[in-house]
Amino acid sequence: MSVASITILRDQVAKPAGLVWEDPPAKDSKPGRYAAIAAALRERPNSWAVIRTYPADQGKKGWGFASSIRNGKYLDFRHGFEASARTVDGQVRVYVRYVGEGADR
Repeated sequence: MSVASITILRDQVAKPAGLVWEDPPAKDSKPGRYAAIAAALRERPNSWAVIRTYPADQGKKGWGFASSIRNGKYLDFRHGFEASARTVDGQVRVYVRYVGEGADR
């Protein structure tokens, strides 16, 4: 099967000839590196757990990690998880909990 390519130049209208109509394949849904942690959190819904601790001089990484979890960067924490970071005893701790997939965040 050959696939034709279409080049649309500025101020031109694309011709439909050569289009290939198909749905994209499903996204890769294999578990990521945090699958075991996510599974443990699902077993205790609404309970916070410290999943990572950063020393004071790397505190920005901790806040960034929590933000990445909230923004869906990590596949294992995409649905039903909340994340937060706090400074405790000079260290930044990243807290995560499972609240359920239908919960508002």
